[in-house]
Amino acid sequence: MHTSIWVDLSPGKRFKPLSESIETDILIIGGGLTGISTALELSNTDLNITLIDSNQIGYGTSGRNTGKVTPQAGLVYSKIKNYYGLEKAKYFYQENLKALNKIKENISKYHIECDFAPAPSFIFSKRPDRITAFEEEYKVYEEIGIEGELTHHIDLPIDVEVALSQTHAGIFNPKKYLDGLIPILLKRNIKIYESTPVTDIQKSNSGWRAIIDGHLVITARQVLFCSHYPFYDHYSFYFTRLKPEKSYIVAGLYDKSFPQATFIDEDDPVRSLCPYRTNDQTWLLIAGENHKVGQSNTNHFDRLKGYGLEVFGLSNYQYAWSAQGYVTPDSIPYIGYLNEHDEELYVATGFNKWGNLNSTIAAHQLCDLVLNRKSNDAGVYDPSRKRGYFTAAYISDNVNSIYELIKSHMTSTSTSLPKENDSASVVELDGKKYGAYKDDNGELHIVDIVCPHVGTQLNWNSIERTWDCPAHGSRFSYDGDIIEGPSTHRLNKYLEEPNKIDPHIIN
Repeated sequence: MHTSIWVDLSPGKRFKPLSESIETDILIIGGGLTGISTALELSNTDLNITLIDSNQIGYGTSGRNTGKVTPQAGLVYSKIKNYYGLEKAKYFYQENLKALNKIKENISKYHIECDFAPAPSFIFSKRPDRITAFEEEYKVYEEIGIEGELTHHIDLPIDVEVALSQTHAGIFNPKKYLDGLIPILLKRNIKIYESTPVTDIQKSNSGWRAIIDGHLVITARQVLFCSHYPFYDHYSFYFTRLKPEKSYIVAGLYDKSFPQATFIDEDDPVRSLCPYRTNDQTWLLIAGENHKVGQSNTNHFDRLKGYGLEVFGLSNYQYAWSAQGYVTPDSIPYIGYLNEHDEELYVATGFNKWGNLNSTIAAHQLCDLVLNRKSNDAGVYDPSRKRGYFTAAYISDNVNSIYELIKSHMTSTSTSLPKENDSASVVELDGKKYGAYKDDNGELHIVDIVCPHVGTQLNWNSIERTWDCPAHGSRFSYDGDIIEGPSTHRLNKYLEEPNKIDPHIIN
């Protein structure tokens, strides 16, 4: 895994794994910005709260994003208006603005040093045929009351046809911000455990039982899935409504002038630009190269570095990392009850790669539900909403997932194990397909590459040396350890029993 600048500058506090079965009122699964922010919202109650993470706190997407804090998540407001009407588009913006102000309030209140700086955000296009779409988006800005500007120029060495700005936005180090909230939680007796993976959820007489690594149990009255992806589905079929996408980021010290603003190119391939200033230095972050997980083996880091050199003359890169996000068909996250059947289970997912604000929105929305407070949400974030997700994108993504599942079982295999160091191949051993990787020391690592989620064959990612699922986004190390869900089971090794397929749909 490539380390992000955020994690490198703020490694954070370590926590012990759970060592015994416990009971709690509220179990929060996931130690990223969503889980930590939700724990903070609930911490002033008399509830007993436990937060767990399968890895390290803040080391997932929260510590690997672009650092942008903006309500401008693409040309989203005209889209929401077309799907749901102007009032819901307005509510969506107001929630984003409230989240931005909440983050600034927390930074001030708790004296968090996270390099927050105001910075307007811009989205732009180099295509003349996109001007109308930008004009329609700006019209919704005016109807809602979003402060911004429609222009045909940006203060960068890029010729654009059209651009749209939002005034209220910023930049920060998300990992420093998250780490700054941890002491508050500990003072308020929130229990935090790392390296504590949940492998199953079971209904019980006293609530819900979270099975930890197959043997320990956390019994909770209410469970909040803040873990990036709701691995426990229970007839909700989230894997059909969430598209897993990879994005890539490179960062280098920049000694030239760069405006105090963030930018994103709406065209394909996407290019996102963010200046991060800390310790009297300016880092330029260049992100993009989005693709569905497991469906590209291009060196996307090199392409981003080439873009930075060509456009900005940046050649000295110190960081390169990737992030994984989940995209919903209507560009609105799923925040609320996991489904219509289990009112003790809650979920926050599908942030469309804009998690810095959506995590804070989720914390507020989930807290309202847990505490039975009235909300004027009007179903905007409701995970059970029917309208809006059955779109062309929804159909296309699911056809693609089915295609990948079928194709994966028709793929030919190599007749030999990899010969070169740092190489991999799919081989047939004892009549079954395995993934074999030969590391830099010549040691072989052979694992069953049938994804334990729904059974799609995994693809080798040569850049990050992982086995990735092209259907629903699970990712594994070359030794079979889980990097990303929805799978809750690691890959078994050669001579072990075959992987168990368990999508957690029914139980």
